[in-house]
Amino acid sequence: MIELREATGGYRAKAVVNQVSLRFVPGAINVVVGPNGCGKSTLLRMAAGLLPPMSGELLLDDQPFSAIGRKGLARRMAYLPQSRNIPDITAKKLVLHGRFPHLGYPRRYREEDMAIAEGALSRMGIAHLAEKPMDTLSGGERQKVYIAMMLAQDGDVLFLDEPTTYLDIGHQIEMMDILSSLQDAGKTLVVVLHDLNLALRYASRIFVMQAGRLLYEGDPEALFASGLIESVFGVKTGRVDTQTAGIHFYFS
Repeated sequence: MIELREATGGYRAKAVVNQVSLRFVPGAINVVVGPNGCGKSTLLRMAAGLLPPMSGELLLDDQPFSAIGRKGLARRMAYLPQSRNIPDITAKKLVLHGRFPHLGYPRRYREEDMAIAEGALSRMGIAHLAEKPMDTLSGGERQKVYIAMMLAQDGDVLFLDEPTTYLDIGHQIEMMDILSSLQDAGKTLVVVLHDLNLALRYASRIFVMQAGRLLYEGDPEALFASGLIESVFGVKTGRVDTQTAGIHFYFS
């Protein structure tokens, strides 16, 4: 379990996230939402151990991050940023990068690493793309490769910063279904989303941020009923329940 206790963090001595305390639920899809610039991505980077807090504590299974160490954290947690350069390598080679925390020196891939990478590609349904250069793949295909790289890292906790950005609606739903399947397989997911409809539909637990502070932590249905979305985002909300497509939320 990832826990933040009174954590404050930011850049160049300027706090972006202020005294946030929360726990991400193990084996669940934890979704963080909030207006642009509220500190979602900064919170995610702190929780993933990539941004040291200015104050407060970060814990994994009740152990301070500092006691686990950078390599130990990398073996247990994987992070996917929102923006990435497209590397000039094949899909399989990128997936193999997920094995770096498990390699000794010099970094040489073992048969075990190759098998894990191939298994991750298969799990994502993209084994046929293994030898394809990354710059020849579609946006949806590239996202699947990056998720496969996270799976190859073999951690229990996956952090994803807006994984549906730049995808059309069909691929957005496909991506969220993939994340849901990873939850079913026992992974803990912490996901920043800007799409409130997807957040409310797929989150097991939802966290609402505003101006660097945590306003809400709890059940998505309770959040929708509370009216907090309307005050934070300045929109009117509604929902439609259908027998064929399930629950859809709308905002205006």
